[in-house]
Amino acid sequence: EFLSINDDFFSSCDSFFVKPNSNGSSFGVSKVTDTKYMDDAIFEARKFSQDVIIEEAFNTAEYTVGILRGEALEPLEIIADEDHGFYDYQAKYISKKTKKVEVVDKGLAKHAVGVVTPLQILQRLGGREIAAIAGAISATRFNKIPFLLDGFICGSAALVLKKMFSGSIDHVVSSHVSAEYAHKKMLKKLNKKPLISLDLRLGEGSGAAVSLGIIKSALACHSGMASFDSAGVTKKD
Repeated sequence: EFLSINDDFFSSCDSFFVKPNSNGSSFGVSKVTDTKYMDDAIFEARKFSQDVIIEEAFNTAEYTVGILRGEALEPLEIIADEDHGFYDYQAKYISKKTKKVEVVDKGLAKHAVGVVTPLQILQRLGGREIAAIAGAISATRFNKIPFLLDGFICGSAALVLKKMFSGSIDHVVSSHVSAEYAHKKMLKKLNKKPLISLDLRLGEGSGAAVSLGIIKSALACHSGMASFDSAGVTKKD
């Protein structure tokens, strides 16, 4: 539907969200509080889609709810960066001021009081997938197999082992650093330098998959490149 800036819809609302009809309300989103900026917002949205959605913005609290084994977890309030004002790509992955509160605070207040070992932190606050990853990292260390680390969740498992045993992650290679600010800090704690930095954030092992090709190419060059003798190269003055 095409609307004129003089349409009743615009005069009846105080503020609007303008966004492309794609990308999950993350990219190209603008919050407009004055219709004189509407054209700029539409131009930004059309960088990602020719179809643009304009909707009324409600200044209310924003919540997210996680799903674990088919059951909804406790609602989590999202407090976006005050300078930005709403929860889009900038607030999710770049801003250092966005906060997800309540559940994290409650978990720390209950399970991280006093002297707590890394294993206890894993038992009390880590999910089963993090425990499984920690076990896989330990198994590959025992069997002398390199381990290619993906993103933030995998890194949390590695960090537990590093805190528990010296040398426990010496065989671990960090595939990439994601767009999440906390992941950069985590890699510093792990003392791992990522192979690539492409602002990946999909949560599907994409960083490890991309960097695996780099590792394979490096191994091919190392093991398959001809020597001077086999290539018939002679020394020249």
